Amino acid sequence: MVSTIPTREAVTGTQTPAGVTERLKRWIVSEVGYWAILVFGKTVRWEVEGWENHRAIENAGKRAIYTCWHDRIFLATYFWRNRGIVVMTSLNKDGEYI
Repeated sequence: MVSTIPTREAVTGTQTPAGVTERLKRWIVSEVGYWAILVFGKTVRWEVEGWENHRAIENAGKRAIYTCWHDRIFLATYFWRNRGIVVMTSLNKDGEYI
């Protein structure tokens, strides 16, 4: 079974190609964001509650759905790195930064 994700064009029926300025902006934000997340993530003291629930789901060979408030995305990006997660975002262009 192959899963497909609808594109903005498929949902809205319109194609809005990004101009040079928009692509440059995305690149700059991505680069700055990457380094900022890396630096801040390494300096944060993490306190995790309920991790045993995550481990139980993982050990059972199942996957979980986690949610995150918008103001927590910055550090959640660091916390969940290298864990094989899939991120679901809106079709809004801001979701492309994630």
